[in-house]
Amino acid sequence: MTALRPASAAARTDLLTLTSRVARLAPDGLVRLKGERDRVTAWALVVGVLVRRDINATLEGVADVTVSGKALADAVERSVSSADQVPLPSSMDAAWRASLPPASGWTHREDLPTGEILQTLDLAGSQLRALDDTQVAAAGDSMLSQTIAMVDRDSADPVEIPMRMLVAMSRLGFLTEPSTTNDTIRVATHGAWVVAATRLGAAFRRPATIDLLGLS
Repeated sequence: MTALRPASAAARTDLLTLTSRVARLAPDGLVRLKGERDRVTAWALVVGVLVRRDINATLEGVADVTVSGKALADAVERSVSSADQVPLPSSMDAAWRASLPPASGWTHREDLPTGEILQTLDLAGSQLRALDDTQVAAAGDSMLSQTIAMVDRDSADPVEIPMRMLVAMSRLGFLTEPSTTNDTIRVATHGAWVVAATRLGAAFRRPATIDLLGLS
């Protein structure tokens, strides 16, 4: 049997939060799990953005597997009171279509203050605030593709951050209210890839293909 074993109650909670939110944003979506030692990296495609979250856990019986996001969320929820490990749903590896971004070689472009970005997102996303996660997933492409921030704007190659990246990060809980640590969103590039990352998770896009939701 293939299974995922969270390292702690906190890790299980992190996994449940992530998978349940992914399931709401992409009801028919997939989650790809890649294990390495005591860490499991979860990948998913929501609102046209490839997202990543690292969980303190181990995979048993498999090192790389794709499953239904909703089925995984249900399995994690059942495991909260019934088992240490999470039995994984049936593999759907053949259905995964998105390419994963490079693991190294990224160029840091700029750090954005999380507080300012949350304020900007709140103002720019007034039409989205009243929508639940399922409705956000169905929002118009033109709305989600609006540029909400420009990074490294004085360079010859400034980076546009569309609303969809920050909406995905916000809805998945990757953006938190600023604390005394002055949390930031780190933006980096690798060729056509752009990543916006916090200590809680990251969102990736490729401008040439993201509007087609291709990523391949």
